[in-house]
Amino acid sequence: MKNRIINGIGIAFHSIGFYASAAVIIRMLIAIVMVNKNGSYIRYDATFGDEYSAFLMFLTGFFMYRKHTGLSATVNLSPNKRVITAAISAIFLSVLLALFDIAMVKEYFSVIKGKTVMLSWEKLFYFVTRSFTGILSENGLLFLFKLTLIYHIFFITGYSLRNIIFTKPSLMIIWVLIWIFTVPFSGIVFVGPGFFSKNSSAAPFMMLIMLLPLLAGYIMASPVIFGYCMVLFCMSESTIISTPFIMLMWLGSIASAARLVSSYKYEIPKEKRKGAIV
Repeated sequence: MKNRIINGIGIAFHSIGFYASAAVIIRMLIAIVMVNKNGSYIRYDATFGDEYSAFLMFLTGFFMYRKHTGLSATVNLSPNKRVITAAISAIFLSVLLALFDIAMVKEYFSVIKGKTVMLSWEKLFYFVTRSFTGILSENGLLFLFKLTLIYHIFFITGYSLRNIIFTKPSLMIIWVLIWIFTVPFSGIVFVGPGFFSKNSSAAPFMMLIMLLPLLAGYIMASPVIFGYCMVLFCMSESTIISTPFIMLMWLGSIASAARLVSSYKYEIPKEKRKGAIV
């Protein structure tokens, strides 16, 4: 069992290698283009392409799925292990892109150039960076933590979407319906702690509203729902309360993706597996 997991991780790294390298190169080219476009005059609303990092993570998951599935099939790796090993391999790329984005904008422009610049994602949870003094500061590490998981969620979404497109695309309609039902969750995330303290009798009902869409998201194998909820918790100002929920939503996205791949299997014809060797 242990050797299979280790071998599975090796297969995942082998599958993601080319796409990860391409993502890093493209991200650097985008950074060069955006910096030249902005020039020396940095506006508060200037962008440096960090929004593309999430999109690149999505594409990485989407395109590596085919090769990863083929290599996993050659060693009969179970669907659950496929998703877990793919997620493990993507963590390193997520951290790398998050570090690059923070270092490029926060360390270079904000510290060296003395310009106050915010990344696109920072504008969603700006309170984290009000006292940003560097990546190794408390707020800097918190921002790196959130940004890494957000990028990773996009990878899981791309990986899952590639699976569902070739197995049961109609399921995406149900995902949209669940997402609509999840929208009220937004308000609960922000007013929850104060509301529960003043209205303890309503707490069970509010918790039920929070749990139902998540339960539906898991049953219908929708990692997108957990990703959406995770971003909401990233926007919460209460770090102590939000951090455990962020981790739960992240793990929930991986678990729902594993359920998706297990429930709707995409099998590669044997004649197409011949070239899929490590």
